[in-house]
Amino acid sequence: MPYEEWLIFVSAEGFTNQRFLVSDPMVFESPGWENYADAIPAARALKATGPTRRPDEDDDEDDDTYDD
Repeated sequence: MPYEEWLIFVSAEGFTNQRFLVSDPMVFESPGWENYADAIPAARALKATGPTRRPDEDDDEDDDTYDD
């Protein structure tokens, strides 16, 4: 499977346990446990629909951090 269409960025020493697939004009955030065989087709499909990044997941855990 050709990966030349994506720049794969991983933080130093896996600090965030996340990788980013970057391709003009998209940044696709991929959890560190997701393998390339799953991430690349998902990123291609999302890019084909027009977004520039993967939609944020609903995460209520840290939404209340700065509420007054």
